[in-house]
Amino acid sequence: MAKKGAFNTLLGMGTIVLGAAYVYGQNFSVGTTDYFVENPRFDNALNGFTIAHLSDIHLPNQMVDVNAIVKQVAEIQPDIIALSGDMIETDATGLEEAELYTFLRALTDIAPTFATFGNHDAVSLHQNMLIRAMAKAGVVHLNDRAITYTYKGQAITLMGLDDKANRHFLNGDALRTVSLTTEQKMQPKILLAHHPEAFLRYHENIDKSPDLVLSGHAHGGQIRLPFIGGLFAPGQGRLPKYTSGVFYLPGNPAKQMVVSRGIGASSFPIRLNNRPEIVAVHLTTDIDRAVSGLTEAIDYVAEQEGAVTSNTIRENHAAKQAERAQAHGYFSEKEDLDLAEVSASNQATAATTSASIDATADVIISELNHRKGVDGLQTTPVPPAPVAEYDDDVVDRTSIDLPKYEVAEEKVTHASDLTESYILLDPETKERTVVAERVDAEQIFSDNLNEEMFIVADPKKK
Repeated sequence: MAKKGAFNTLLGMGTIVLGAAYVYGQNFSVGTTDYFVENPRFDNALNGFTIAHLSDIHLPNQMVDVNAIVKQVAEIQPDIIALSGDMIETDATGLEEAELYTFLRALTDIAPTFATFGNHDAVSLHQNMLIRAMAKAGVVHLNDRAITYTYKGQAITLMGLDDKANRHFLNGDALRTVSLTTEQKMQPKILLAHHPEAFLRYHENIDKSPDLVLSGHAHGGQIRLPFIGGLFAPGQGRLPKYTSGVFYLPGNPAKQMVVSRGIGASSFPIRLNNRPEIVAVHLTTDIDRAVSGLTEAIDYVAEQEGAVTSNTIRENHAAKQAERAQAHGYFSEKEDLDLAEVSASNQATAATTSASIDATADVIISELNHRKGVDGLQTTPVPPAPVAEYDDDVVDRTSIDLPKYEVAEEKVTHASDLTESYILLDPETKERTVVAERVDAEQIFSDNLNEEMFIVADPKKK
């Protein structure tokens, strides 16, 4: 009985340890999820274009180490980085401006970075610190506006819908505050918008209808159950629809939305079966070709490292089938079916056919070896030639020079030419006013202002 009791105790302790390790991994580590978004409009230079999509970081309460975030983003080798809201908490107490700036600067060192506000950013007491850090780090704030971004000579429209203090801006045409030029209306369009529940609303105006929406906010449903999904999401309630993955516009599946499970936690601090993620979005005109390119790239790297690949498994299985077939006196699928029809009275013909097949096989093997760079005694592996229609380099994550995330000892200087919108808070009425005109940033963002809250009288009341 004593032994049984000790065993049960150890079993219980082991279960607790494993459970704690699982919960820890689900909240303190971040992974990368690849999605291939297929659309005929993503052609030419955009075919293979990669976006690193980050959402709901919730600094400084993100639990995931920012160094891990930067490293994962760098490994994606993105062409651009998209921040779809809730970069900071509403009460971001303890978040240093130098730390925020250095993190954002690490991202812009990797790739051009674009951002829009989520609901926490919109009402955060440290919103102006975020605006300053973004401007200084070179993050493009898509605050209810559209820009034309040119990549390898091809133009693409990037739109951003900033969150507001209420949800009325999501009613009707949610993009009514975003203006597009005639050229931008004709270009492929990507929208950064925090709220996935407004997916249909983003397409109310056909001229502004985005080809791809990047969103977050749902935190993956917080707790995810197999075959059910997330349990709750703000704005969607119980058993929400838009929590993670790719969604298609009814009637036009070429228009899609990618929802990130996010990185940090908000009001509910625990994530279960819902690991924080960074999303790698690969644009392509042909999803089969894109997936094939990814598989070939992974298999090639695995072969160089001596690992087992899907091709190795198939080849070993076919070889064993042929060996068993020959042992039992019948033909396997690996051999030419024409040989199975050769009778015993036609051995000479069979031998000729077999020799022909062997010669053909030698030619094929020689060609494959040539493509792999193993002609004759050559042993140095040569990478396969890139596919013309899809850039396999977007998924090559083997060797990357990672930027170092180090917080500067001195705080960042304030940008004197800041033109982003900012919030004015009347100290008497507590009324908030959004101002989007050029200001004297050195005077507005003075170091003498209250560190906890940005307070300045509304100039319109003077």
